[in-house]
Amino acid sequence: MGPGTDGPRQRPRLPHRTGPQSRLSHGDGRLPRRARSPLNATNGATDRDVRNLPALTGARWLAALVVLVHHAGLAAYLSGEPQRSLLTVGRVGHVGVIFFFVLSGFVLLWSTPPSASAAAFWWRRVARVVPLHLVTAAAALLLGFTIAPSLGPRPATGGWPATIANAVLLSSWVPTWSQAGDPVSWSPGCEAFFYALFPALALLAGRLRARGAWAHLVGAALGALAAALAIDTATLDLSRVPLMRLPEFVAGVAWCRGAPGRACAPPWRCCCSPSGG
Repeated sequence: MGPGTDGPRQRPRLPHRTGPQSRLSHGDGRLPRRARSPLNATNGATDRDVRNLPALTGARWLAALVVLVHHAGLAAYLSGEPQRSLLTVGRVGHVGVIFFFVLSGFVLLWSTPPSASAAAFWWRRVARVVPLHLVTAAAALLLGFTIAPSLGPRPATGGWPATIANAVLLSSWVPTWSQAGDPVSWSPGCEAFFYALFPALALLAGRLRARGAWAHLVGAALGALAAALAIDTATLDLSRVPLMRLPEFVAGVAWCRGAPGRACAPPWRCCCSPSGG
């Protein structure tokens, strides 16, 4: 419209603001619900900042393969020189388990998105681990009553109480029960304990600077060494007790917190403060 004509007035266009308030506000100064949530106070990190680590995921599969070779050697499927070679390679199986637990702590802290809640994290872990574990536990029980009696409830491994504890991932807490039911499920039993503690560990990790994280990594490594010495000197086999393997998982969490260029994760008010380096 010309200057002298009547018509609707056009509102002056305001300059585009690119500051934090323009990205977070509704226009009236109020912050959106998600931005106000303490679960997202993660130094500006978003779910997009959480990057995948295919290299470390592949390393975890490699550690699992080493453990598989170790168990194959113990089962004596072969004979002669192939069996001796299998046993030689399988000697590093224990190292593979340690590597697996350390990587588990690293990958969990790295990959958990900032928008997640502790309840959501636990639910995802249950959905990922429990169904497959119940299937393998049922298969072990079926084999125990048919062609593999050593997998069935036996007094030597705790009988039915130990088998039930195995089904709910608790048998590894009793050294003499750790081989009840599905014998290899002592490892998921340890992981279940780690998952229960992970929100608290993430809370502590998020309050550390990178240098502090490396100091805690050294402390966790020393704790793992002390646990290994206790296992060697104990009269019972404590190598499958979750509390004895906890320093390995903690070392992985501290390693992730001290890793350069890590996206700020995860939630629960826990992750990197603005001053965290």
